Amino acid sequence: MHRLQVSAILGTLLLASSCGPAPIEVDSREASEHQLFDTLRLYGVPAYLAEPFGTDLTLTVNEEGHVDKACIQPYVDEGYCRPLDARYLKDIRYRPFMRNGTAIAVKVRVAANLYPIERKPSKNIPFPPTDLSSLRIELWRSGCFGSCPSYLVSIDGKGNIVWSGGDYTVLSGEYRGQIPLGEVQRLVDMFAAANFYSLDDEYIARVTDNPSYTIVFSMGGRRKMIIDYVGLAVGMPKSVADLEAAIDATAGTDRWVRGTPETVEILKKQNFNFKSKSAREMLAEAVDRSAFFKALIAAGVPVTPDRSDGSSGPIFSALTAAVSLGEREAFAILIAEGAAKNLPPAEADELLLAAAKNADPQLIKTVLELAPDSVFSTAAKVEALKEASGNRFDKHGAVAILLAAGADPNRLDVKGETVFDWISDPAIAAQIIAAGADLNRKNKSGLIPLLSNHNEETTLYLMKVTKPGIADPLVARALKKRAEQFEFKKVLAQLQRHQRALAFPR
Repeated sequence: MHRLQVSAILGTLLLASSCGPAPIEVDSREASEHQLFDTLRLYGVPAYLAEPFGTDLTLTVNEEGHVDKACIQPYVDEGYCRPLDARYLKDIRYRPFMRNGTAIAVKVRVAANLYPIERKPSKNIPFPPTDLSSLRIELWRSGCFGSCPSYLVSIDGKGNIVWSGGDYTVLSGEYRGQIPLGEVQRLVDMFAAANFYSLDDEYIARVTDNPSYTIVFSMGGRRKMIIDYVGLAVGMPKSVADLEAAIDATAGTDRWVRGTPETVEILKKQNFNFKSKSAREMLAEAVDRSAFFKALIAAGVPVTPDRSDGSSGPIFSALTAAVSLGEREAFAILIAEGAAKNLPPAEADELLLAAAKNADPQLIKTVLELAPDSVFSTAAKVEALKEASGNRFDKHGAVAILLAAGADPNRLDVKGETVFDWISDPAIAAQIIAAGADLNRKNKSGLIPLLSNHNEETTLYLMKVTKPGIADPLVARALKKRAEQFEFKKVLAQLQRHQRALAFPR
């Protein structure tokens, strides 16, 4: 054999042996528990790859927790993949994924914002000499079509802080504070490093319903204002967003906006009633802010909802909020404090549905154990089963627990839909079928699951297992019409093969 051929074969064998086993796919919950970052934001990507309003990435993570490969692959089009250079994720880390005590390579799906390359300043304006006596820094955050906090905060050269809160802030009205001059100077140094006076006056994206942020910097008789309206989407330098965050951090706005233990001390000075309904609502809003949440409980806020009006229906309680957000620590604290005592049936149903939406098996199991099985309604179990079946987290475990708890896979939900209508994973469909689901059970519109499911891969699976299914000409015609409507190309191709087989039997 030729020496070059031998070398090529040996090289191939060595490469194959060094590659190791193929990465396994892990579900979103396990991936989120291993990630060593809060949110994934990548800056400076080419414009043609930018997804500033969010997309999904498929990442190949090696045994050490580093990202080797990345692919832009939205859930809405899982067959489409745009490679993303892994160098953009060089600082992204995961805790190693383990199987049987050995670290393995995995594939994960993660939501991300991909921001385009920054716009370069069109001019260079020197930063003025430091003059704290004339300094004033302002940050205004507006509301939005939603629950964005609105407020204005200012810092002067003496370290005086004035904060004025509007909608969706823990505290409203005007509050004052004081910071050391060293912190003021560090903030000024950040503005100088960002070449603030040379930046554009506006970075405005052509979208609606978002908050706008405005920074005003005045010193030495020179004033500069920058308006940021989703500016990162149109090339605003990241340094501007960093300045916005630095103003908040320096002024300590969290104590007025989101809530901290210091907020509780402020409320005490105001003789706030920690037993009131508004205090309970504050506790429910704080389940994802551990320190504030614990401080409110320590101040005596009741962990049970206010039912002074005699209501037995579902109320937005701290317990419901903790389950909805998957805040296990807050949930455990509330249970220990007695939040689940004498749980009304309507609230028990709400808790079960909230846990199912997260598809968190442990939370679902814990919620089911909070009250006797008879407390949970049959309708709530069916609704919960449907929610868990259509979720992209740990679906298999959640579905198994709900089935074991008596959720009927053949019962229609409150909308008259079957459990199959929104299943996007054929494996979940198989799990439901194994539990006794009737594939010819019709929904309120008279459609069997094969004709009501909204996911192409699951529909393909249902084509294989539904009897008589497409062997019935009426079902085949209805499925063809639906596949054309939802652009299920694989389904249409399968139907064509079926028709040809009927026309030309072997």
